[in-house]
Amino acid sequence: MLWFLGEYTAIYLLLVLILVPVLALKIFNIYAKGIISAYYIILSVVFIWGREAIKDQYHTTPVPDIYWDKNTEWVEQLSYFYFIPTAALVTYIFYKWFYYGKGFWSRLLSIITLLIVLVLFLYFAMIFGLGFGYRP
Repeated sequence: MLWFLGEYTAIYLLLVLILVPVLALKIFNIYAKGIISAYYIILSVVFIWGREAIKDQYHTTPVPDIYWDKNTEWVEQLSYFYFIPTAALVTYIFYKWFYYGKGFWSRLLSIITLLIVLVLFLYFAMIFGLGFGYRP
C-alpha cells in the first residue's frame, strides 16, 4: 500500500484539505460528517483503483496512445465527482460563515478568505487534471 504514496500524494493532500475543515466545523452534524468523509474516501479509492486498472491494462513500452486517452477520460470524469461537491461544500461553509458573521470585519474576513480559497480551488482543479490525466 505504501507504493501509492508517491504517485497519489495530491489525492491525499486533497482529502486532508477537504476533510479537516468539514470534520472541524460545527455546522455539520455527525451524520453529515460521516457521509462526506465516506464519499471522499470511497471516491479516492475508486479513482486510484480505476487508474491502476487502466495502467495495468494499457501501459506498455512504448506507451500507446490508448493508454493516455483512457487515463485522460477517467481523470476527467472523476474530477467532476471531486470538484463539484467540493465547490458546493465550500459555498455552503462560506455562506454560513458570512450569514452568521457578526460585524463588518468578520464578514470582510470571510469574503477575503473565500477569494483565497477560490484561487486555491482553481489551482488544485488544474493541477489535478494536468497531473493525473494528460499525456506528457
